[in-house]
Amino acid sequence: MRIKQIQVRNFRLLDNFSVNIEDDITLIVGKNNTGKTSLFEAINIFTKASQEISFEDFSLSSYLKFKKIVNFINRVDFNEISERRKEIFQKIIQNQTPKVQLFIEFEYDIETDCLINLSEFITDLNEKRNDATVLISFESINSLGLFSSFLNRERKEIELISWLKENLKKYYQLTCYAIDKDSNFKKDIGLNFKSKIEKVVSFEDIKASRTLDDTKSDKNKTLATGFSHYYRERDKTKEDVKRLEDTLTKVSVDLKNEYEKVLKDVIRDLNHFGASTPISIPKIEIDSQFNSEAVIKNNIKYYYKHDDINLPESYNGLGYSNLIFMVLELTSFIERFKNSSEEKKSEFLTILIEEPEAHMHPQMQQVFIKQITNKINKAKSDGINIQLIITTHSSHIIAEAGIDLKKGFDRIRYFNKINGNLEVNDFNNFKHKKVILKHFAF
Repeated sequence: MRIKQIQVRNFRLLDNFSVNIEDDITLIVGKNNTGKTSLFEAINIFTKASQEISFEDFSLSSYLKFKKIVNFINRVDFNEISERRKEIFQKIIQNQTPKVQLFIEFEYDIETDCLINLSEFITDLNEKRNDATVLISFESINSLGLFSSFLNRERKEIELISWLKENLKKYYQLTCYAIDKDSNFKKDIGLNFKSKIEKVVSFEDIKASRTLDDTKSDKNKTLATGFSHYYRERDKTKEDVKRLEDTLTKVSVDLKNEYEKVLKDVIRDLNHFGASTPISIPKIEIDSQFNSEAVIKNNIKYYYKHDDINLPESYNGLGYSNLIFMVLELTSFIERFKNSSEEKKSEFLTILIEEPEAHMHPQMQQVFIKQITNKINKAKSDGINIQLIITTHSSHIIAEAGIDLKKGFDRIRYFNKINGNLEVNDFNNFKHKKVILKHFAF
């Protein structure tokens, strides 16, 4: 099972956009401000419970559509037309009101894939079909009410765009449908659709850390964060993890006894404070608790070995820190997926990596993508299906990701703006693929 295609409509730079996804690695390249980041943001906002759409996420072309509808309503006197024509106009307004939408098309093998979690999104039981499409739509629930409310606003000096920024969410909701791409059929999935999608695919994203600083004052502790994330996703039933937890428990007991000895005098004074008066302080007890993940993040000190000297993390170059951090994040995602309980496990994993080449020289970029590719192949050999989508400006990452292998340039999706319109060039569609990389602006 895999994602075959992603479509986005009316989201930031992506007015009417679609991109085909490879079954292993998809490389998205292009100039700045061509929608690469917008694609990842759309996926995250629509599929993760912690994120929401705002009016600013609508594409610029949507603003013109909102204004056209207001002008249309202003020209119609709904008190003077028949109920039939009023219903027609209401449907027109409802249909024309901008929606922000994400389409995810899945492809499956009916012989080998488990379709229990995907079944709710399958709309055609024809054995010749092997696709299912999910539509997540941020759409108006009462368009006429929305625009009527604007026209009847008390403060007439407030312009439409400013008013929509403050009031849009009152009239919009996020809805999910299973749709048939070959017909107009669609089925409302109902509530909790994000958890239902997550049962099919788990989206994770890795952003190159741009907050790093290779100075003594750097407080980001990238290695500590990466290792603590990895530990959080480890299988806690493994013997090495259980021994660590037991050790920390024993240390907690020993420290509790020592704390009590060191602090006994001041605690005794506090406990007697206010004696023989109406004021008394509640009795204070001392305890010691260790959270293993917090210990790994805050207690352990991480060093780089340089000859016979251990140097602090901040003494190492940003490229090494970034490389290690992203590899640790990927490993953590795989561990989480592998150790998820059956009721929480997704069918497959899709990882979004945004411009991993930050702070890396060319050789390190090649090392990064090679390490990532090896980890994905190892995971697949363990039965974990992973799709990787990478945005990059680096020809070195593209070269090392396998353009010299069987797929050649087929992994590449080139985002380009022509006369203000975004185009996606899929190299699978080119008949002649003898393209020189330097002709493209990565």
